[in-house]
Amino acid sequence: MNTLRLIVFLLAVANPFHSAALLAPGLLGSERGTRLRVVGIGAAVAAAVAIVLALVADDVLDALDVTSPTFRLGAGVVIAATGVRSALIAPKPWAEGLRGGRLSMLVPVAFPVLFTPELAVASVSYSADRGTGATVVAIAVALAVFAGLAVTGAGWSASAVATPDGSASPGARRADPWLGAAGRVMGALAVVLGIALVVDGIFDV
Repeated sequence: MNTLRLIVFLLAVANPFHSAALLAPGLLGSERGTRLRVVGIGAAVAAAVAIVLALVADDVLDALDVTSPTFRLGAGVVIAATGVRSALIAPKPWAEGLRGGRLSMLVPVAFPVLFTPELAVASVSYSADRGTGATVVAIAVALAVFAGLAVTGAGWSASAVATPDGSASPGARRADPWLGAAGRVMGALAVVLGIALVVDGIFDV
């Protein structure tokens, strides 16, 4: 599996479009510098944990006393199940607690929105099967895409709300259709990917 394909697969698993839909509404009311700090540190923490898992993938398998095919099968189940959620269930945005609070970069940005069970098992499984270097690159790209979406506010717009004097003021943030559609497509791809991992794992066990 080449690095480009692995990047596409990790994009489907991490689903930065779904994550941006969860977090962007609560971040866009803050200053750009605050958004950059909260998103940047949160994404860096999530990426660091996932990369560490990728680096110690063989040790994880040894500690669990499972073979790579067996872990791949289990990872496929997790990825497919969470992909169904992303494909079928619209994200409910985190609207509060994201505007510069010291812990918001860790909770909920790094955990549980970015570092998810599916990203954890994918980091271990792909590193064990496809190589650590390519997996690390794919993790970094996937979370960098999220950071770009969340910091710039791409995919979100503000609806105008009428004020008593007849003027308009910014209203609630809402997702542009393409952002939700992209998240659903990534979710559907994750389902296909997860099923493929399950089938591959069954034949290799």
